[in-house]
Amino acid sequence: MNFSSNEIVAAALIGFDMKTGPFLRNKTNFSKEALNINMDEFAVNFYIAFSGGNQNNKKPRAILYDDFYIVAFPKDLDLYCFFMKPKGIDNNIKHLEKIAGLYAKKIEFQEKGGLDKKMEVLNSNIEKIRETISGLTKILGVYEKRKRITEFFL
Repeated sequence: MNFSSNEIVAAALIGFDMKTGPFLRNKTNFSKEALNINMDEFAVNFYIAFSGGNQNNKKPRAILYDDFYIVAFPKDLDLYCFFMKPKGIDNNIKHLEKIAGLYAKKIEFQEKGGLDKKMEVLNSNIEKIRETISGLTKILGVYEKRKRITEFFL
């Protein structure tokens, strides 16, 4: 991720109250660009997303949304968040979307049996063709013998 300090549009401090849970303690806008979110409403979501973690205590440091991303740093029970507007990320997202589509097709192909199943069907078809050719050879062989006998007597 390329970072530029001019991408920071706002900062927020989300605190934690033992009775009421996460709440927005402070927010500061650094840019005239407005974020299309209500930070008061999203404070709980951001707090849970960045502070929740899992059994290995892995926590995200950044979350990318369609038109902004958030980088957060927990300290004690507080969460310091920076809201950023990425510049020129649209092409990267479109490229990743194409890759995701290809990956989805690959997984779907594998789940349907993939190449092994296709090879099994192909081998079965080849065996049927061989049997058909063998049968036709026998029929043609009998036909050739009859033709020779008929020609011999005529």
